[in-house]
Amino acid sequence: MILLASILLVAALLASFLFLTSIERTRGARILAPMRARLDVYVAAAAHAFRKMHAGGLSKRLKVIGAYLVHEFVHGVLVAVRALERLLTQTVRALRHQAAAHGETNGKVE
Repeated sequence: MILLASILLVAALLASFLFLTSIERTRGARILAPMRARLDVYVAAAAHAFRKMHAGGLSKRLKVIGAYLVHEFVHGVLVAVRALERLLTQTVRALRHQAAAHGETNGKVE
């Protein structure tokens, strides 16, 4: 299903691109020209900054950020497991006391 949606999205984007370029070709002008000119300036600036960026430093930084995010995720899972453990321990303790109060001796009673 996700593959089909991806294929349809790409097909729609390609069709809209071809449609807009054909309209621009017949009109002889760009659609939304001022906004696209500003976007071209932003993209050129971003491309220039990306070319000047130190790739080794970026990969090291991404590894550090990734390790931090994984650590935080695992810590959150551990906190959730501990909370569930406390809840289950309290439930078992309450059930054992309830069984002891009724005089049942089928299992261990604390």
